[in-house]
Amino acid sequence: MNIIKNFFIFALSVIVISLIIIIFDKIGMNKNFNLFFSSFLYSVFIVLYFKNIITTFLCFFAFYSMLFLLSSSLEVVLMLITSLSTLVLIEVLMPKLKKDVVISIYKTDTL
Repeated sequence: MNIIKNFFIFALSVIVISLIIIIFDKIGMNKNFNLFFSSFLYSVFIVLYFKNIITTFLCFFAFYSMLFLLSSSLEVVLMLITSLSTLVLIEVLMPKLKKDVVISIYKTDTL
């Protein structure tokens, strides 16, 4: 059941990213910024949902290989590089953000 759920989430994310690319193109947004923003958004969603590097790599390479077979352009490789750099950035920054100690302002021990 977990495999079916993960496949459904992957397919849904591919559909949403494709719709975002189409909508931003119809609005008239810059093509390069559109592709960069869409790949960034896709990678953030996939990395934060799956939380496993191997599964994330599989999703990235499955999506971008299908996209490369359809378009055969260099922009797909640049989108893959953007997604991989976002993966590295999230994997480096997220553990550091979780280690920050928050000191409470209020004293609750004394009356």
